[in-house]
Amino acid sequence: MRYSEEIKDLAKAMAAAQSELENPPKEKTAKAGSYSYKYADIADVLNAARPVLTKHGLAVFQTTSVRESGLVLLTRIVHTSGQWVEGEYPVASAREMKHQDIGAAMTYARRYALTAMIGVAAEEDTDAHHSAPVRPSRGPSKADSRPIYERLQNTMRACKTVEALNEWSARHNEEIARLPEDWKALLRKEWAEQRDFLDAPSGDSETDADQ
Repeated sequence: MRYSEEIKDLAKAMAAAQSELENPPKEKTAKAGSYSYKYADIADVLNAARPVLTKHGLAVFQTTSVRESGLVLLTRIVHTSGQWVEGEYPVASAREMKHQDIGAAMTYARRYALTAMIGVAAEEDTDAHHSAPVRPSRGPSKADSRPIYERLQNTMRACKTVEALNEWSARHNEEIARLPEDWKALLRKEWAEQRDFLDAPSGDSETDADQ
């Protein structure tokens, strides 16, 4: 994360805002294989948070930046004093910049980044589901799981270092485990290829490019 030189006024305003902010209503339903969960989309999050943030002199800016590694979402919270705090979230890899792949990843990134920065939850806690007995089944449907698979694929491709790739794996381990076996196998194969690519000496990459 990045900050302005001073953040005293912003921190005070954010503390006051967080004492009033509530989790947005979860009115949307997502299916993940054999179960579903409620969540709030980016519009729900903004509608719930914007009046409180505005009351305390805070505004949210979300924009994108194209870098060598790919497309990055920048989320900045600004105070009327001019003080600010900014975080970034990878959206799509430079190796896979198809517009049809970016849309879903961008929506997820906007919601994920904003809720993390203002301290609210936009999804149901699914821990209870993981601990509950599960009746035998053929497993999650590939069709139902495809949006989740594509989002995981896009965020994995946006990892710029081996450390980031390992963090991605740890963060999404449970979500990956719920995917159909075919999707899991593809993600594992691409994860290994991405790791080898990032772990390769820079000299090797330049030689390959020259050829």
